[in-house]
Amino acid sequence: MHRHQMGAQGAERKLGIGLNPPVLFCFILVSVSLPGTGSLRIEMGAEPVKSLRNEEAFIPCSVTDWGPGEVNPKNLAVEWTQKTLDGREEPVYLYLSGTHTPTRPGSYISDRDLITGNVGLHLPRVQFTDEGEYTCTVFYTPNKAVGQSVLQVSAPPAPRLTPTDITMEPGTEATVTCEADEFYPKDITFQWIKYPRGSGNVLLQKGVSYTLPIDNKDGTFNQRSFLRINPTLEDNGNVYSCNVSHRSMGTDLQLNLTLSVKWKTEPVTLTFQIIIAVGLMFCLAPLPLLSIHFCMKFWRKEPPKLSPITGAEHLVHMKRATLSCQISGFQPKPITITLWLKRNGGEVMEIYSWDSEAQTGSAAPVAHHRDEQRVVIAPEREGLMGNGNVQNLPPAQRALRVEMIPVITTSKSRISNCQCTIRITPDIEEDDGAELTVRVTHSALRGPISVSCRLEVRGEPAESSEGKK
Repeated sequence: MHRHQMGAQGAERKLGIGLNPPVLFCFILVSVSLPGTGSLRIEMGAEPVKSLRNEEAFIPCSVTDWGPGEVNPKNLAVEWTQKTLDGREEPVYLYLSGTHTPTRPGSYISDRDLITGNVGLHLPRVQFTDEGEYTCTVFYTPNKAVGQSVLQVSAPPAPRLTPTDITMEPGTEATVTCEADEFYPKDITFQWIKYPRGSGNVLLQKGVSYTLPIDNKDGTFNQRSFLRINPTLEDNGNVYSCNVSHRSMGTDLQLNLTLSVKWKTEPVTLTFQIIIAVGLMFCLAPLPLLSIHFCMKFWRKEPPKLSPITGAEHLVHMKRATLSCQISGFQPKPITITLWLKRNGGEVMEIYSWDSEAQTGSAAPVAHHRDEQRVVIAPEREGLMGNGNVQNLPPAQRALRVEMIPVITTSKSRISNCQCTIRITPDIEEDDGAELTVRVTHSALRGPISVSCRLEVRGEPAESSEGKK
């Protein structure tokens, strides 16, 4: 006999509820004869409970109509079971007359909420194996009620676009790659959109291809999409976007590249121009000055340009969200990126700092090497606050959980671009209406440049963690 069936039958036996017809008949008579007992009901919500891997999930289960007064824990038994994705029934948790028996490690029901009828299940650090349909069975002498809810566990994709800028001649062909790594479940959507100069946009289907999802050892998936470009001179300046849509993200993630289309100078003409230019420089300038001129041209500096921050609209309370910002067209490659946050009623504070020069040593946390790009994954932080109890701080001073993934690519012409992916876990009380700023420092700039966006956080009912012990 399965463990969860034994647990349920044990609870019924201890509460005086049998399984054979004669005893069940007696139970019906007793339930009718007891005054004040209600028609026990369970409320669990119609929408699936959604959680990211390694976060805590809360599956609500509220008992109503048990009768007058508070719930008497001695007359209460609660059994939680899980129907896994492959159809197996597994015991998860059993509460019986004041005794807690968790089967799934770490799971718990709050004692403090039991007397109010809240027997919701807490599942810390959920994994993909925690997905499935959960059944909450409540015995309150002499009544019984049952409810179901679905838990979805996801992992957001780590996106990457290669390259982020292209210079081509008319009539040539190039392929752009849009990658999404380490996501779950495997259902994901790629869309390629062209934004011609001026206005409007075009959904691209011709020249688009995909790979099949690739399984990773940890249960996540990788997948790629490709766009083949055959430009004309009219396509010069067009922006191409790869939009990635996945269950784990509230909004699509947009990765952009800019296309430059122009004719290259013919080799003979170019050689002739170089000879003429060098001859003139030798005639008109001393040799040291000529050397300085060539060095300055080779090591010229180009300041970076900042795109708007996308993905800050429609954030969900305590759900990790992905924002995106592109830093383009800079030389030399070293760059510093900082994140700043200004909450309502609070001061501007620095919450994250990343220096590309500090990430080039042998100990740098490099995730991938591909062609001329290096992907450095920065660890998740909770702001730059101290180690004290941030829950005792005013809301405007509490730390924001933030993670930044910068991806720098450098072209043969030594121009660099950085795709900056920012992941935050906002709190509706503390972060709704807050202003997030990306600030960039570079040697070609006289001072830092920045771009800001306002965070819009909405609540999601039934996922509160106030019931912890």
